[in-house]
Amino acid sequence: MGGLVDLFAQPAFVAGVGALLVLLALCAFYFFWRSARIRAQRDEALAQERDLRRQFEAVMTSARDGVIIAKPSGEVAMMSDLAGTILGVSATGAYGVSLSRLPVRAVDAHLRPLLPAEAFASTEDGRPRVIGVPGRRGAEDIRWLHVRTRVVEDGPDGAMIVITVMDTTGLREAAEALSRSDARFRRAMENAPTGMALVDLEWRLTEVNRAFAQMMGSTVAALRGTPFSSLSHPQDLQAERDQLQRLYDGHQNHFSLEKRYVRGDGNVVWAVLDVGLVRFAGGAPDHYVVQLRDTTDDRMHSELLAHRAMHDPLTGLANRNLLHEVLTTLVAKPDAESRVGVIAVDLDGFKGLNDRFGHATGDSALVHVAGILRSATGSRGTVARIGGDEFVIAVEDPDCSKALFDIAAAIHDGLRRPLAVKRHQVQLGASLGIAMADDETVTGGEPRC
Repeated sequence: MGGLVDLFAQPAFVAGVGALLVLLALCAFYFFWRSARIRAQRDEALAQERDLRRQFEAVMTSARDGVIIAKPSGEVAMMSDLAGTILGVSATGAYGVSLSRLPVRAVDAHLRPLLPAEAFASTEDGRPRVIGVPGRRGAEDIRWLHVRTRVVEDGPDGAMIVITVMDTTGLREAAEALSRSDARFRRAMENAPTGMALVDLEWRLTEVNRAFAQMMGSTVAALRGTPFSSLSHPQDLQAERDQLQRLYDGHQNHFSLEKRYVRGDGNVVWAVLDVGLVRFAGGAPDHYVVQLRDTTDDRMHSELLAHRAMHDPLTGLANRNLLHEVLTTLVAKPDAESRVGVIAVDLDGFKGLNDRFGHATGDSALVHVAGILRSATGSRGTVARIGGDEFVIAVEDPDCSKALFDIAAAIHDGLRRPLAVKRHQVQLGASLGIAMADDETVTGGEPRC
């Protein structure tokens, strides 16, 4: 016993025991530190896992498409609530159920029944499969879905099947409504009595109806792709371009313009051009919608009425109103006193001619004289009938005095040829008066006819 006490009292033994205690303390500290580090790493991994799960659930909740994740064997590992709602099954109740045993009633695009395994199988070209499932409005209601299936080889637990389900019913209905609207528009366009066309931003015809083609003397097929400007009368192109630029720049929503077009046969037609610019939702220009109404007959009628208002109905010569306008314009020009003159013509014995042969013969005589006056005047003036047998010629010429006498001489030469009336040769005569514009007329005097 005393020897054992002596051993413990030895300095070497005490030092060894102290070292052993230090080593044990260090080991305890190390294992404690390592355990704390492992716990911290574990807590960090769990926190990351929770964050990832929250993010994943947030993505799944906010995703526009339903998502199904299945094991390679086909059992459902996860189904989003949206996928369950779209398919009409319980998302939580689908866990562990094979895809082929999901209570999904589906049809293909041709309304033929599909087994769930077929509905969720991947397509050869990787495109979505179109399937229909029962809707909520009765037996006739079908909701159309796009189902895309793909295998992910590097998932966290190995390979997995990812299925996305998108409800395209709204898009399909919108597309069908757009198709119906487009069909109605095209039927209305094809059968419209007025010309209609769709024109691109380069002002090329992309679509025209039959009325438009007939107005242009062409065919629908030949006009597609034709520059619209090539049909326009050259003198009306600038007015059209100005209006188009204002429309494109947003200064107006549409414009109307009456202008001329040259048909395929070379004839000119008048038409009212109505143009509207169709824009995208953001305001960018897309294309033009054009209507074209043939106004050639209306224009000719208006011109005929205007012509009758200013011309003698028997001879076609200018009447007193038009002569007044012509003279007013001529005397307002510079150097009118040396360039403007008039010739007054009064038929001799016209009343006797009427009394002897009748008014029809008198009318023939007036038409005959009108032709002589036109021929004698040529392009140097305007011939007018201002009374029963009274005519006036307004003359404009750089050498007006010579022109007046030349015209007067040509009139006398023309009247030498007798007029044949009922086997009679009637010699017509006329008295002529000549006048030149003077300073009083040019500086404000009113021309008198």
